Amino acid sequence: MHVWMTPPVAGRAPLVLLHPSPYSGAYYHALMQVMAPGRQLIAVDTPGFGASAPPPGPTRLEDYARALAHAVEELNLEESKFDLMGFHTGAMIAVEMAVQQPDRVRRLVLAGLPFQEPAARATVFAPMAKAPILAEDGGHLTPYWNAIAGARSTGASLAAAQCKFADAMAGFTHAWRAYDALSQYPAEIQIPKIRQAVRLLFINEALRAWTLGAVPLFSRAEIIDLPDLNRDAFEIAPGAIAAAINDFLDMGPDHG
Repeated sequence: MHVWMTPPVAGRAPLVLLHPSPYSGAYYHALMQVMAPGRQLIAVDTPGFGASAPPPGPTRLEDYARALAHAVEELNLEESKFDLMGFHTGAMIAVEMAVQQPDRVRRLVLAGLPFQEPAARATVFAPMAKAPILAEDGGHLTPYWNAIAGARSTGASLAAAQCKFADAMAGFTHAWRAYDALSQYPAEIQIPKIRQAVRLLFINEALRAWTLGAVPLFSRAEIIDLPDLNRDAFEIAPGAIAAAINDFLDMGPDHG
């Protein structure tokens, strides 16, 4: 397991950042630079992504959550509890970590939650939940480059898109396993089990409507609408994301 870390900050719960697929913890570099002076940031590469070794075979989302929790445990953090922030796949893994570790996870910040009703879940994730077919001429990579670089937001640089593309390629042959895990994960059963306070960030990006569908399942969810932020917000507007996170994590213990 590979981990990106900033130094600990005494008396403050660390924030563990869970990345979207098919990227790695490097997805949060800009956010970590903004937030690091105030709290410890820990971005873990999910198994099979970034520099973390892939799992031996198809993996359930519950297994990803256990692996990430074990990685955090191995860090021997100075604080007994930690907060979680997840985006896309990372958001659903954060949900499961909160359920598995209710005494260690303090609060959750979730954005772009990949929630689908049970009847639609398998169908929606099916196109992504299978191993890619490779082409000798590299033509299979073109759609991924277009999705990252060609569809980038105003203000997102081509150089940054190249870095994201390279990051995605590190886990290219294993990324489908995360989507397969999502296709089988009973989110409608697990989300209501969360007892921690949750802040949902509504960013103007592809999974905004999916996140809205999950709202009734949370018993302690606060919604923050950020319509001016888009899919590349973690790159081009890390300060705004950091403000929405810090405001929530710094509230008193009785919040929610």
